[in-house]
Amino acid sequence: DMADLHDSNEHYLMAIYEIDEEGVAVIRARIARRLNISAPSVSEHINRMESQKLVKINEKNIISLTKSGHKIAVGIVRRHRLAECLLVSYIGLDKNDAHKEADRLEHAISEKVEKKLAEVLGFPTHSPDGKIIPVN
Repeated sequence: DMADLHDSNEHYLMAIYEIDEEGVAVIRARIARRLNISAPSVSEHINRMESQKLVKINEKNIISLTKSGHKIAVGIVRRHRLAECLLVSYIGLDKNDAHKEADRLEHAISEKVEKKLAEVLGFPTHSPDGKIIPVN
Protein backbone atom coordinates (compact mmCIF):
# COMPACT_ATOMS: atom_id res chain seq x y z
CA ASP A 1 0.00 0.00 0.00
CA MET A 2 1.26 3.48 -0.88
CA ALA A 3 1.01 4.82 2.69
CA ASP A 4 3.24 1.98 3.95
CA LEU A 5 5.70 2.58 1.14
CA HIS A 6 5.77 6.28 1.98
CA ASP A 7 6.29 5.44 5.63
CA SER A 8 9.06 2.94 4.98
CA ASN A 9 10.75 5.41 2.59
CA GLU A 10 10.79 7.86 5.50
CA HIS A 11 12.38 5.26 7.81
CA TYR A 12 15.03 4.51 5.18
CA LEU A 13 15.71 8.20 4.49
CA MET A 14 16.16 8.89 8.20
CA ALA A 15 18.44 5.86 8.62
CA ILE A 16 20.58 6.94 5.64
CA TYR A 17 20.76 10.51 6.96
CA GLU A 18 21.80 9.34 10.44
CA ILE A 19 24.38 6.80 9.24
CA ASP A 20 25.92 9.51 7.06
CA GLU A 21 25.77 11.96 9.99
CA GLU A 22 27.83 9.48 12.04
CA GLY A 23 30.55 9.76 9.41
CA VAL A 24 30.52 6.18 8.17
CA ALA A 25 29.82 4.86 4.67
CA VAL A 26 26.14 4.22 4.04
CA ILE A 27 25.96 0.63 2.84
CA ARG A 28 23.00 -1.75 2.68
CA ALA A 29 24.26 -3.87 5.62
CA ARG A 30 24.30 -0.83 7.94
CA ILE A 31 20.77 0.13 6.90
CA ALA A 32 19.63 -3.48 7.46
CA ARG A 33 21.15 -3.48 10.97
CA ARG A 34 19.76 -0.06 11.87
CA LEU A 35 16.23 -0.84 10.69
CA ASN A 36 16.37 -4.50 11.74
CA ILE A 37 15.31 -5.59 8.24
CA SER A 38 16.75 -8.45 6.16
CA ALA A 39 19.52 -7.59 3.68
CA PRO A 40 17.47 -8.76 0.63
CA SER A 41 14.54 -6.54 1.69
CA VAL A 42 16.87 -3.57 2.12
CA SER A 43 18.42 -4.15 -1.33
CA GLU A 44 15.00 -4.33 -2.95
CA HIS A 45 13.80 -1.18 -1.20
CA ILE A 46 17.00 0.78 -1.94
CA ASN A 47 16.67 -0.14 -5.63
CA ARG A 48 13.09 1.14 -5.59
CA MET A 49 14.23 4.36 -3.90
CA GLU A 50 16.94 4.74 -6.54
CA SER A 51 14.31 4.52 -9.29
CA GLN A 52 12.27 7.11 -7.36
CA LYS A 53 15.40 9.34 -7.44
CA LEU A 54 15.62 9.52 -3.63
CA VAL A 55 19.04 7.87 -3.41
CA LYS A 56 22.12 7.35 -5.58
CA ILE A 57 24.39 4.31 -5.43
CA ASN A 58 27.99 4.70 -6.53
CA GLU A 59 30.31 2.08 -8.05
CA LYS A 60 31.46 1.07 -4.53
CA ASN A 61 27.82 0.43 -3.54
CA ILE A 62 27.81 3.40 -1.19
CA ILE A 63 24.38 4.99 -0.91
CA SER A 64 23.80 8.73 -0.76
CA LEU A 65 20.72 10.90 -0.75
CA THR A 66 19.78 12.83 -3.88
CA LYS A 67 18.82 16.48 -3.47
CA SER A 68 15.13 15.57 -3.15
CA GLY A 69 15.90 12.61 -0.85
CA HIS A 70 17.98 14.88 1.37
CA LYS A 71 15.23 17.50 1.56
CA ILE A 72 12.70 14.87 2.71
CA ALA A 73 15.21 13.31 5.15
CA VAL A 74 15.99 16.68 6.77
CA GLY A 75 12.27 17.26 7.35
CA ILE A 76 11.80 13.83 8.94
CA VAL A 77 14.89 14.11 11.15
CA ARG A 78 13.89 17.65 12.17
CA ARG A 79 10.33 16.61 13.13
CA HIS A 80 11.64 13.52 14.95
CA ARG A 81 14.16 15.48 17.03
CA LEU A 82 11.71 18.30 17.80
CA ALA A 83 9.21 15.64 18.93
CA GLU A 84 11.91 14.15 21.20
CA CYS A 85 12.50 17.60 22.74
CA LEU A 86 8.78 17.99 23.41
CA LEU A 87 8.44 14.51 24.88
CA VAL A 88 11.46 14.86 27.19
CA SER A 89 11.17 18.54 28.22
CA TYR A 90 7.42 18.94 28.50
CA ILE A 91 5.95 15.47 28.91
CA GLY A 92 8.77 14.03 30.99
CA LEU A 93 9.52 10.82 29.09
CA ASP A 94 13.02 9.40 29.32
CA LYS A 95 15.18 9.59 26.20
CA ASN A 96 14.60 5.97 25.13
CA ASP A 97 10.82 6.19 25.39
CA ALA A 98 10.89 9.60 23.71
CA HIS A 99 12.83 8.17 20.77
CA LYS A 100 10.26 5.38 20.24
CA GLU A 101 7.33 7.77 20.53
CA ALA A 102 9.00 10.30 18.21
CA ASP A 103 9.25 7.52 15.59
CA ARG A 104 5.45 7.49 15.57
CA LEU A 105 4.92 11.23 15.85
CA GLU A 106 7.37 12.36 13.15
CA HIS A 107 4.99 11.12 10.42
CA ALA A 108 2.00 12.98 11.84
CA ILE A 109 3.55 16.42 12.34
CA SER A 110 2.61 18.88 9.59
CA GLU A 111 4.82 21.74 8.45
CA LYS A 112 2.57 24.22 10.30
CA VAL A 113 2.81 22.23 13.55
CA GLU A 114 6.57 21.77 13.08
CA LYS A 115 7.04 25.56 12.88
CA LYS A 116 4.92 26.18 15.99
CA LEU A 117 6.60 23.31 17.84
CA ALA A 118 10.06 24.78 17.18
CA GLU A 119 8.82 28.17 18.37
CA VAL A 120 7.19 26.79 21.56
CA LEU A 121 10.35 24.80 22.35
CA GLY A 122 12.49 27.95 21.93
CA PHE A 123 14.09 26.85 18.65
CA PRO A 124 16.29 24.08 20.09
CA THR A 125 19.45 23.26 18.16
CA HIS A 126 19.99 19.76 19.61
CA SER A 127 17.81 16.78 20.52
CA PRO A 128 17.82 15.42 24.10
CA ASP A 129 20.59 12.99 23.10
CA GLY A 130 22.74 15.79 21.68
CA LYS A 131 22.09 15.30 17.96
CA ILE A 132 21.87 18.43 15.84
CA ILE A 133 18.34 19.40 14.80
CA PRO A 134 18.69 20.21 11.10
CA VAL A 135 17.02 23.29 9.63
CA ASN A 136 15.17 22.96 6.33
